[in-house]
Order: sequence, then C-alpha cells, then structure tokens
Amino acid sequence: MIHIHKLRLTGARRTYQVDFDRRDGNLAIIAGPIHTGKTTVLQLVEYLLGGDEHPTHPELARTVRSAELEMSIDGKRWSVERPLFTSQQVAFVREGPLTTPARAQRKIIDPPGDPDALSAWLLDAIGLGGSRLRVTERNPNTSTHDLSIRDLMWLAFLPSKRLDNEALLHEGHDQKHYKLRQVIELLFDVHDDRLGQLLDQQKRVREERRDAAHEASVVETFLTEEEVAPVDEVTRRRDAAIVERNEASMQLNDLTRRAVATTGYAEELRVRFARARGLTARAAAHVRDREALYERLLPLRGQYAEDERKLVFSDEAKRLFDPLAVDRCPACLNRLPSGPEVVDEHCSLCGQKLDEAEEPVFSVDSERRALRLRIKDLDAYTERVEAQIREGELELARRQAVQDELARELDDNTARDLSPFVAERDQLVARLSSLASEDAELMRIARWYAALERRRAQVLQLTAQLAHVKEQLDTLRDNRPERAVVVRELSERFSTLLHEWGFPKVDDPEGPFIDDRFVPHVRGRVYRSIGSDGAKTLISLAWALSIFELAIERGAAHPGFLMLDSPQKNLAPTVERQEVDEYMDPAIVQRMYDHIEQWLAIHPHAQIIIVDHEPPTSMEDRVIVRYTRRADLPPYGLIEDQTGELVGA
Repeated sequence: MIHIHKLRLTGARRTYQVDFDRRDGNLAIIAGPIHTGKTTVLQLVEYLLGGDEHPTHPELARTVRSAELEMSIDGKRWSVERPLFTSQQVAFVREGPLTTPARAQRKIIDPPGDPDALSAWLLDAIGLGGSRLRVTERNPNTSTHDLSIRDLMWLAFLPSKRLDNEALLHEGHDQKHYKLRQVIELLFDVHDDRLGQLLDQQKRVREERRDAAHEASVVETFLTEEEVAPVDEVTRRRDAAIVERNEASMQLNDLTRRAVATTGYAEELRVRFARARGLTARAAAHVRDREALYERLLPLRGQYAEDERKLVFSDEAKRLFDPLAVDRCPACLNRLPSGPEVVDEHCSLCGQKLDEAEEPVFSVDSERRALRLRIKDLDAYTERVEAQIREGELELARRQAVQDELARELDDNTARDLSPFVAERDQLVARLSSLASEDAELMRIARWYAALERRRAQVLQLTAQLAHVKEQLDTLRDNRPERAVVVRELSERFSTLLHEWGFPKVDDPEGPFIDDRFVPHVRGRVYRSIGSDGAKTLISLAWALSIFELAIERGAAHPGFLMLDSPQKNLAPTVERQEVDEYMDPAIVQRMYDHIEQWLAIHPHAQIIIVDHEPPTSMEDRVIVRYTRRADLPPYGLIEDQTGELVGA
C-alpha cells in the first residue's frame, strides 16, 4: 500500500511544500477559498504517480520546474521526481525521503507495461503487476492492453468534475467505461482473466526454468567430456599461479636493481653520451632550420626575376605602342607639321592649361636598377644560407660521430658486466609469460564454472517463482470470491453509507444498491436520473468510499489512499448558487466527515486526502494547511509568494 507523505515543488528561487503528515494522522484536509491551488495539489500527486499531464497555471510556469513526492510503499520510503513544463516524459525514483541524496533510478512513463516504466514499478509494488485489460466487451478475440497506474487512479482520485457530471463510470466512453469495470474486478479478484493470467505466468516460468536447466546440463556435459579440472582445483592452481607470478616479478625487479648497481661505474660515460646526444639533436635542428629558410628564399628569387621581365616588357611596349604619339589632326586628318607639346604650361594641340599637380612619371630604368639591387642582396643572403647549411651538415656529422663513438664505448664497457644477467632475465621473462598464459586458461575455465553457477542459481530462482505463482493460484482457487458476493457487499456498503449520512428519502420507493456493472442506483433510479446535483455528489462519494473501504478491509491490491476533491460541491450554498434544496444540509456533511474519521481510526494503514473550501469546524485538527487568498494572512496559496494572479481551485 502507498502512503503519501510530502509534495515538494522546486523552482529557480525557492521550493514549495505540502506536508500531509503534519497532523500526524491518516486524514489530511487542505482547506481554503477557490483559486488558491488546493486542487492543483491533488493533480500533482496524480501526475507524480504516472499521470500523463500536470496543471499549467501561470504561477506554476513562472516559478516551478520540477515536482517531487515522498511516499511509503509497505512501510519503505521512496521519492519520485518528475520535470514540469517539458516534453520529457520520465520520472526519477530514489530510495528514502526527499532529503536523502540517493542515486536515482530513471523510469519512463509510456508504455506503462515496459519493465522500466514507473507504472510497472508501482503496480508490482501494489500487487497488480503484469495485469492486462481487454479493449472491447463481448469479443473473445479482442486485443488486450497492459494495466496502467492511471487506470487504477480512477479508484484512488475522485476529482470534482466526476461528482455531478453523470459520468462517474466514464459513461459515454465505451472503452474507458469497460476498462474501469475490469479494474474493479481486478481489485476484488473477480476478473475473468485473472486466473488465466496466472496460468499463463505459470506456463512461462516453467518454460524458462526448463531452458535454464537445459543450459546448465549442457555446460556440465561439456566440462565432463573435456575432462576439465574441478572448480576447487582450478581455484587452487590460480592462487598458486598468482603467488608464483608475484615471486617472479619480484625476482625480475631485484635482477634489474643488481644490474644497475653492477654497471654504476659507467654513470659518467652515460652522462657524456646524453650530453653528446643533446648536442647532436641541436645540430640537426639547426640544419633543418637553415634548409627550410633556403627553400623559402628560392621562390622569392624567382619572383624578383619575373618582376624584372615585366619591367622590360613594359618599356618595350611603351616605345612600340605610345598612345600619345599624335601626328595627324583629329579634325581634318592632315599630317601635322610638328607633334603636340607643352608650351608655357598649355597644350599646343587643345590650348588647355595643364594641372599643377601631375602624377610623377614612372621610370622603368630606375625601377629596374632598384630591383637588381634587391636581387643582388637576395643572392648574397642565399649564398650565406647555403654556406651555413654546409657548415651545419659538417658539424652534424662530427657530433653524430662523437655520439656513435660514446655509444660503442658504453656498450663495450657494460656488455661484459651485463651478460651474466641477460640469460637470467630471459628465463624470468619466459616464466612470467608462461604463467600469464596459464592464468588466462584458468580464468577461462573459471568463467565456465561461473556460467554454470549462474544457470543453477537461475533454476533455483525460477523454482521459487514457480512455487509463488502456484501459491497464488491455490489461493485464488480456494478463496476467490464470487462476483455476485462482491457486488452484494458493495451494494450493502453503499446503502449503509447513504443511510448513515441521512440521504433524503433514500428508500423511496426502494433502497440504494450497486448493480452487477458497478453502477449505483438510488430511489429506484440509476444515479444519472437523479435530478439534484447535490444528490449526485453524495452518490458519487458513497460509491467511491464503498469501493475504497471494502478493498482496504479485504486486503485487495488498492493503492491504499483516496483523494476527494470538493466533497461539499452542491451540498452548500455558494455565491454563484444561492438556491437551497433538501440535500444542502450541514448535518449530512458533518455525518459524512464523522464516518470518514471513525473508519480511518479503525484502519490506520489507509489514507484519505480531502480538498474542501470550508470543512466542518470539528475537522479543524485534521486541516494540514489552510490557504487564505490574502496577502496579509499567509499562506496565500500553494505558490504562496504569487499573490497577484490566482492558481487553480
């Protein structure tokens, strides 16, 4: 069974919390005027238990990003968190209360029958895991759907809109109506498919156990035919091989230390060799640098030569194709006695005065001289780089020769002293390699035995599971109630409640009852035909409480809590509705609350959460929070710092 402890909403700036255990009882009442967030609390609880949507009031959108629910399942604490205002349909489940920083398990929302779904996890805890519902009635070939926690919440949450809308059992929606009836049947173990589901589960477990036993037998046969050593011997040999390998590693390390100590005299020679190797590396780097510079200079020399050819071509073109060589008059085309020239800053051809600021005349000869100077400087620099390359190569060859000589000297001096260690080291390395191969072979055999043990454990587990299923079958067959008995007991509880509450003219012309389709009837008529909205509210409350109370008393797989939204709807005058009928009697409301309190006192493991505008004064000690909708008298509402616009009912 599930017990609701706390609801916490988390935003960027702060958190908001509702403590259902504040009065230390199993009856929790949330009171206050409309538009303060009372109904939102119940809707968020439903959402956190697998609902497909959450309230979207502006205050929530502005301030809240996630919601968390602390609850107990059969006495063990759990916390469920879901994000709000996002398309991500996931939940995160942690063991422990809200303040426990435990690792969260990610649960999906849909499909509800998935093993990783929140619905499947909750239904397994309640005892309805793996249940399936038929889609259509009176069709033996109809498809089936996995039972969802959302289906079960129809019996754990009675919202205000279902109190008087003439659709208490989802009339008008055939599939939902048929599904709700099946949920009630599952709850009381009178569903026609319950026995068939257990038989299918028994068959499946038997097949899985047979397969696991066959796999274990195959592994055992293989180990026997291959004459594999027993698992105890394999373990002993592995332990011995590990010890021997550690000893060989220690001997190899000791051999290395002794070899280093024996050749310690050559330390100065090693230092000289390292210094020579460094000098050789620097000489090689210098040669590479000069060669790279030389390779960059060659294209530059070619570019300068190309520029000089362009200047020569430009000078020759100017002499051959001078655009200013005018020898005929543009008007009459007769040859001029003399070419045009500038006289006293005026053109002799057009007579116009020339501008004072003329562009300097481009001189090809001066440019060629400057370019040749740059080429000469570049050639000289290139020759110096070539000389540096040759010098660097000679220096590199000399450094390399010194390094090689020191290397030979070091090898000659140490080879004689190291030779006794080489053979011993080769033996140790070969021994370590052989031990590693042996260990790999033993590990492979150990994995075979581990696989065999896993299959044997699986067989034992499936055997226990099969025994559990058989026990469920025996219990169901021995104690399965008759459907007619369940319907009769529900009818009796329904009638008792209406009589106890003082339902007006309840036996006129006949007493109330619930028919075999779980539809309530009062005063000789189906509940939908009762004219008064107040009467429909009382009937809906009595129907929901009858199912809840009988399920708890029978130990049925009910979630264990019931949420009632606005039980005084149509039972008390409001600002919008001032007319009064025979059902608007404060005594009826008082007797209803008294019954709930008295029944819960006898069944302390059950829980009822009620949202009401103004509960009776006798229930004041059961009010866990009273919202005021007044900024000067906190708490204003669920989102207590949002005192401008309003949040839900």
